[in-house]
Amino acid sequence: MGDYLEEFQVERVYEGLPRQSIRRYIIRLVIPAIILAVILFYSFQTGWIPFLIPVIAALVGYWQYISAGIGSNENMLWIKTRGISLTEVMLPRRRIQAITTTQSIFQKFDDLYTLHASIITSIVGKTFSIRHISNDQRERQFQWYSYEKKTRCL
Repeated sequence: MGDYLEEFQVERVYEGLPRQSIRRYIIRLVIPAIILAVILFYSFQTGWIPFLIPVIAALVGYWQYISAGIGSNENMLWIKTRGISLTEVMLPRRRIQAITTTQSIFQKFDDLYTLHASIITSIVGKTFSIRHISNDQRERQFQWYSYEKKTRCL
């Protein structure tokens, strides 16, 4: 495979997500799990077993947080996220159409962002996202994508 995809033969060093984002990964899965556990508890009277669901959801959220990362070198951006399975995307800089960020109301409290990298593939495009990155990570990726050279005036 290395003979055909030499461009992708790079050592990938991922930068993990900031500590503030762990709470968001866990809460996003635990709240629906608590609702489900309460419904199961009152509907089926199965005892304490439904309350294992939020614990499992919290562990999956932590697993998603640990697995997520972003990195780049001079020609490539890579994004790693996890739902249940791990998704690792390597995007050549020349293929990226746009890099944008969004910030939800809840992300503003911790100064976190969602980064979207859009590419064009044949007629339709595809957007890859990583949630809850820090402002520093956001700025580094914007600077990496920018074709302008920064000069310092002394």
